[in-house]
Amino acid sequence: MDKTDISHVELAEESNKYPTQDGQVELLKGNQVVLIPAPSADPRDPLDLPPWRKWILLVLVSAYSCTALVLASGMGPIFSVVEQDYPGQETKANDLMTYPTLFMGVGNLIAIPWAYTAGRRPVFLASMLLLVGAGIWCQCSNSLGSHIAGRNIMSLAAGQSEALSPMIVQEIHFLHERGRKIAWFVFIQNIAAGVFFVISTYMVSAWGWRWWYGFFTLMNALIFVLSVIFVTESHFVRPGEAIRRQSTLYPKVVDAMENTTISAHGTVLDIDQYGPHRWRDDLKPIVLKPRLRDIPIFYKQTLQGFCVPSIF
Repeated sequence: MDKTDISHVELAEESNKYPTQDGQVELLKGNQVVLIPAPSADPRDPLDLPPWRKWILLVLVSAYSCTALVLASGMGPIFSVVEQDYPGQETKANDLMTYPTLFMGVGNLIAIPWAYTAGRRPVFLASMLLLVGAGIWCQCSNSLGSHIAGRNIMSLAAGQSEALSPMIVQEIHFLHERGRKIAWFVFIQNIAAGVFFVISTYMVSAWGWRWWYGFFTLMNALIFVLSVIFVTESHFVRPGEAIRRQSTLYPKVVDAMENTTISAHGTVLDIDQYGPHRWRDDLKPIVLKPRLRDIPIFYKQTLQGFCVPSIF
């Protein structure tokens, strides 16, 4: 039998003959790429998403991270224009730029534990929705205090963009793909944010600072709608052996069995046991059952981290 006729299951069994020690991974076996973690036969495994879905998801989380960064930290170029609308309150107006940094950190402490316990999708969608609502708040604010409050709420939604977005990108890709995909995430985020930083002054000169918020609010609303459709839950419960049990990716995998579904990277999917991957299942706001007991563990480990002298 030719090598390309070997089923994916047989390839996994073959790779088990060459176990690696804990803490070591083998990325290549001969001239073939090793899949880490080993993909499951469940069609709902995010690793089994087609490449075009993964690219759309990457662009959407990059766009969210970009707009969140610009809104929370990009007021510097337009601050002098905003300050002019609050005569006699110039000192207090500085809070428009200082408090958001604090609330970005607070947002991480609130959102990331929920991302670990309830899943990435609901936290991502809630962040996008909060970003849209806070953008409308800031655009329609009728006092400096209201403007500051709106920016603080906005920063709660923007803070986790630097943690949640890369987490999603990593979880839908294999280990050998992650470096390149994270590089694309950083590239899209930084280039787009840099462009918006430069053109913000022109936008405010032409439209005023309120429609600076309006532009990004409309953009975030579009990202939110597309995310409801395309951003699937990236967290997938895998057994510990999924990291140790490595599978080899051959250029082509052909299985002779009838009615067999094979993923884009060659995994034989067990539809009879797990059921098909239906799009309407991806549209559910919450896919995972929340594990609320894990939230105190998160805060405990965070406090333990602060006890490390260098971090403290």
